[in-house]
Amino acid sequence: MSIYKSVKRILFALTHPSFTLRRLKVGAIGASTIELNEIAKYSSNFDNILEAGAADGEDTERLLKMFPASHVYAFEPVRHSYVRLVKRFINEPRVKLFNAALSFESKGTTLYVSSNENSTSGEGSSSLLRPTKHLDVFPMIHFLEINQEFVRTVNLDEWSINNGIKGFDLIWLDLQGMEQLVIESAPLIIGNSHLIYIEVSRKPLFEGGASYQGIDEFLKSKGYVKRIERVGLISGNVLYERRT
Repeated sequence: MSIYKSVKRILFALTHPSFTLRRLKVGAIGASTIELNEIAKYSSNFDNILEAGAADGEDTERLLKMFPASHVYAFEPVRHSYVRLVKRFINEPRVKLFNAALSFESKGTTLYVSSNENSTSGEGSSSLLRPTKHLDVFPMIHFLEINQEFVRTVNLDEWSINNGIKGFDLIWLDLQGMEQLVIESAPLIIGNSHLIYIEVSRKPLFEGGASYQGIDEFLKSKGYVKRIERVGLISGNVLYERRT
């Protein structure tokens, strides 16, 4: 590790003591995790949940167990992952699956599909945006040209109107850089939803991707307040609640 990176980590640790202590206690992955029982404290109603992307369905499963009365609308654009989700939830009427990616417009485009040399299921970093800094920060994750897929994209507001949905009790977004483009292009849903759980990066990891600062400023301008922040030196998760 270079001296620059070492100094940067030390400065972050000193300026973010609560996150640093949490990381020492529960590890790197646990430090950025927001548990569902923490999210549950901010609402008594979780009927409609939007999840994008659903990946292997682990979070979908946890959402169903924590909120048994909920209906989860799960988006997953990677074909292989979507097929696994269909098999996993084939007998679960509370889950509706969509083989599409949320975007700022409804059309078709290229999906940069990821793979992980340390995992048999490494599609979780797949993105509509070309990877840039992500390649340096996470060198074990690859984006091979042979793995690229042509996928359908949908605008969230357009999709919601077509499906008779005015808002969600919880929006769960893991979009690998597309987060801000998606929420900015969906004023109807963002203006009528309650909680947003969103993965953020302090600096864009994909070409044209979102930064934590940009997402934070936008959601605050739309009446959302930050309830839980678990963001490390590079990335993490934040829970926002809309003022009513």
